[in-house]
Amino acid sequence: MSMSSSLISKVHKAKLYADDPTRVQFQDFTLTVRGDNDTHTISLNQGKWHCTCRAFRDDDICAHTMAVERLLSITIPPAYRQGEPFSSSGIHSNPLL
Repeated sequence: MSMSSSLISKVHKAKLYADDPTRVQFQDFTLTVRGDNDTHTISLNQGKWHCTCRAFRDDDICAHTMAVERLLSITIPPAYRQGEPFSSSGIHSNPLL
């Protein structure tokens, strides 16, 4: 099976995009996080986080949403971040935060 030059070009471009995560910015998504006691549904919708856990219901922030921010690092627009202020390198400017 041979690959067409068009497909080869697309694969190359996809690799370039994947190697530069600053090109990707999540706007809306839903996922699950398996916590210590339960599995929770986390969503980002129009810049607002939501989690089904009690801590989020009480405080509008939780370890589950912060974990997702940490995993996705710079692919979350800065305005949407709650507890994880990443630099462009994806690393805290203050590692103690």
